[in-house]
Amino acid sequence: MKQKQIFIAALFFTITGFSRAGFSQTQAQMKKLDAGDIIISLKEDSGSEIPKAHLIAVVDSAPSKVWEIVSNCNKFKQRMPRIANAKIVSVKGKRVTCDVEIDLPFPLSNLHAKTVALHQAGPKVWTRKWKLVDGDFDFNNGSWKLSFYKDDPNRTYVEYRIHASPKTSVPVGVRKMLQKSSLKKMIINIREHAKKL
Repeated sequence: MKQKQIFIAALFFTITGFSRAGFSQTQAQMKKLDAGDIIISLKEDSGSEIPKAHLIAVVDSAPSKVWEIVSNCNKFKQRMPRIANAKIVSVKGKRVTCDVEIDLPFPLSNLHAKTVALHQAGPKVWTRKWKLVDGDFDFNNGSWKLSFYKDDPNRTYVEYRIHASPKTSVPVGVRKMLQKSSLKKMIINIREHAKKL
């Protein structure tokens, strides 16, 4: 089970300065955010052997632009790393059902996840909270939370949380490769696409 835990961290999290001390911000973290760093923490979960991940970062674009990227499942393939296909299945009020195919390298099969997310768009906080409905995961739950960074309407404070466990196993070599394409790349992509909106 320890190998599975390490794999999950490699697949979904960037291991660049993660902390097990919890999710609270410190003065040092704020300085890192001001410098453009992406901070990722892992926290043990009492009900699972898989840790929860928490990411914080700042994007130099308005929250409404970042929201367009993180909430629009139809464009995940163009904007998010390791997404083979994605589409919105249905929208009922603030509830959005999304089907996503996560790209894994050959010879591994891609992972599918159908989730239902609750969307709240502004005016001061934008949130997307999802839960797994069906797919190749034992569980896959998470959230996005966007807000103004230091009251600047043109800068976004981003919080991302995920707790996921795929049913498939991955060899050590592939696991190491997947370490390089994780949440850090996701934020870099968001920063690049937000500038174009």
